Amino acid sequence: MGPEKFWWRIKVACGAALILNAVIHFLGPAGAGIVPRLLAQTVAVGGGLTTLLHHRLLRRARGSNGAATLLTRGGLFNWIRHPMYTGDLLLYTGLTLLAPNSVSVLLLVLGAFALYRQARAEDAYLLSVHGEAFSAWQARTRLL
Repeated sequence: MGPEKFWWRIKVACGAALILNAVIHFLGPAGAGIVPRLLAQTVAVGGGLTTLLHHRLLRRARGSNGAATLLTRGGLFNWIRHPMYTGDLLLYTGLTLLAPNSVSVLLLVLGAFALYRQARAEDAYLLSVHGEAFSAWQARTRLL
């Protein structure tokens, strides 16, 4: 298993654990969070929608043949190379704010690190596949 698969699995596991942590939190007694619930929910839903929108853009760019495509335009791709991971990070942050405890903070930190490592691994892959086109896009955009 290469590093890209390892960090992707860690990222997914952290996201699932954060969702489970939030569910357990809401099954317990009601308590006031540090951040207003509506704000935390907005961050979580906004992150999820960001991820879904950019996943759809990427699928549409690949078309039915699934060929490797360098998507550099549309949505946040103009400014960020990995907007789906940015959306995941927002989702993780919102879930952490919904159920603020040491477990969720630890999962957020681990998930953020895994997202960063996964994005770096994908950058290396994209550079190997798309060469100069990727280098030019990388020079004018941010990672997350």
